[in-house]
Amino acid sequence: MNKRPRKDFKNQDDSIGFMKKDESIATVYVGNMIYAKNEKDILNMFKKYGYVSFVRINRDKKSNRSKGFAFVQMTNLNEAQAAINDLNGREVDGRTLKVSLAIESEKKKPFKRRR
Repeated sequence: MNKRPRKDFKNQDDSIGFMKKDESIATVYVGNMIYAKNEKDILNMFKKYGYVSFVRINRDKKSNRSKGFAFVQMTNLNEAQAAINDLNGREVDGRTLKVSLAIESEKKKPFKRRR
């Protein structure tokens, strides 16, 4: 009997892949990018280190302009570490990239106003 995979994706982008919330997947932060970079450019930068399951560039909600940083999910922590070691501090398009493992922040509880 074939079971369908469980869909527990947080965000998705059909052109690149799915962003999964999974302990075995390494999420890499890529900062200090030029605003003209798109998901395909970042995918091409990372795919030589291993399989990239998702790329997300953070964008401004109103203008849809890049904020200059992105998140890349790779299926293997060793491949992600190799990409970090090679790309961190590298100059790309006149800017020095900042590449590291992403640290998941805890969602803050909404502020409740006291009466």
